[in-house]
Formats: sequence, C-alpha cells, structure tokens
Amino acid sequence: FAPRMGRDPSHCLHLPLHTLKANVPLTNLRYTLCSTVLLLVLLAPVSSAAMSSEAPTRVLVTGGSGYLGQFLIDRLLQTGKHTVAATYMNKKEGMCDGVDAFRMNLASEGDILACLSSFSPDVVVNLAAISSPAACGKDTAASRLDQ
Repeated sequence: FAPRMGRDPSHCLHLPLHTLKANVPLTNLRYTLCSTVLLLVLLAPVSSAAMSSEAPTRVLVTGGSGYLGQFLIDRLLQTGKHTVAATYMNKKEGMCDGVDAFRMNLASEGDILACLSSFSPDVVVNLAAISSPAACGKDTAASRLDQ
C-alpha cells in the first residue's frame, strides 16, 4: 500500500503499547483500519520487566524507512518511553537518528532470526510493504509472504 503523501495518519495510529500484558501470545493480532490502510500489529510476549515503568519498551518496526514507519518511529521516540529499532529492505535514508537499523528481507528466515536475536524486541510492528503495484505484479511471491 502507499498512503497519500501529505496526510497525517495520527488519527488512525492507536497502538496500545501501554496496555500490553505479560505473556501475550505471538498469534495475538490487532488490526486498525484507517481510510484504506490496514495496519497489522504483532504482539510478541512481553516480560514483566518490560512492563515496569522503569524499563523502556523495546519496539521493532519493520518497514522503518517507509512513510508510516518513519511516522510511527518519530512518535515512539517523542514519548521517550521506548527503545526503537527498525528494518529496511532497500533504502536506509530518512530513518530517524537514535534508531538501530537492520537491513532485512522478510522472506529470509535467517535475516529475521538475526534481527530478533540482536535487538530482542518486546513488540514488533509490521509496516513493511511493497508500495508499487507494478513491483507486486512482477514479483508475486514477494507480495504474498503470508502464504
């Protein structure tokens, strides 16, 4: 998907990071629909230490170099309550300072495991997408990672 540039998506990004409970199964999915954009938030198990007010929540944003990814990362960093890492596939430009960046192909199990092992996130927000319909048509396997 490609959100319309210039639109402020803040009205639809209601990610309940502060309401997470310990031992949330990885299969727990939360959806938020805003205009034509569907955001899928994967909640990884959260330790009790991550839930304490002293420890920042470790958030991994896939697609961190994209429009929504950059917006979310900026918002998370503004709170001062989160340690943020982000993934990118082709371009690292535009990612915020203070963010650990990982080049990752979501089709590569090795890339995913290396990133998760290195950063150890409490929460994973999947905003990675192929934004070009033409590219999806050329590489249908990459546009259907869920199969």
